[in-house]
Amino acid sequence: MSDLAWELHEPDGPAHGTVVWGHGLTSSRRGDDTSPLAGLGGAAVAAGWRWLRYDARGHGRSPAPHDPDAYRWDRLAADMADVAAAADVGSFVAAGASMGAATSLWLAVTRPELVDALVLVVPPTAWVTRAAQRDNYETMAGIAEAKGLDRLVALAGSQPPSTFFGAEGQARSLDNMRAMDPAVFPHVMRGAAASDLPDPERVAAIEVPTLVLAWTDDDGHPVSTAERLVELIEGAELHVAASVDEVAEWPARLATFLGALAVSA
Repeated sequence: MSDLAWELHEPDGPAHGTVVWGHGLTSSRRGDDTSPLAGLGGAAVAAGWRWLRYDARGHGRSPAPHDPDAYRWDRLAADMADVAAAADVGSFVAAGASMGAATSLWLAVTRPELVDALVLVVPPTAWVTRAAQRDNYETMAGIAEAKGLDRLVALAGSQPPSTFFGAEGQARSLDNMRAMDPAVFPHVMRGAAASDLPDPERVAAIEVPTLVLAWTDDDGHPVSTAERLVELIEGAELHVAASVDEVAEWPARLATFLGALAVSA
């Protein structure tokens, strides 16, 4: 049984299958409810799929060990498998945003028998772009330890907001950080800093239908990662949103992808 906090949303009629969703770094089920991605779960359920979501370790209502290794992405993949087992789900569509996308990829290369398809939303920095993000996470961990999480949040709030989501998106990100346990936050950041996506050779061996959704103007989730994943995974689909309005189209794109899976099953 998983010790993580999770919930399962069922469609009204018979289900085609289950999507297991992993949120991004510093987010949670609560954080997802206010994010631009909030409509994905409802679209999946309306399309006849179960939507199983959970709080990753160190986030939301899940346990939070004081050990950076607990937050490495390969370890989080094992957690995704455990949540599915706790919900009595066999194989499933592994899906997630940012850290959740990384979790899904790691599961696909370590437990391929569990993964029927992949939905990779805003995949994070990887491989050649990972070093700068690693340094950023280490810096954030150090500030939180030395000066406190509130000071880190204040510093982050003093930076100009992104051009994509603006002040509203920045406020959501800061709210997610504030919601984390100050004593655990540095461990979570260091676990992320020590992580990367699986080696390209392992990703290229993935043989399941894959949908990749990316957006522009985000150094932490560069389009280059999404494009490289689509090059590596045969048959993978890619949509890059250049505006918030195009992100709002993603629930419909997910429903179409899942509909094709249901027909081919």
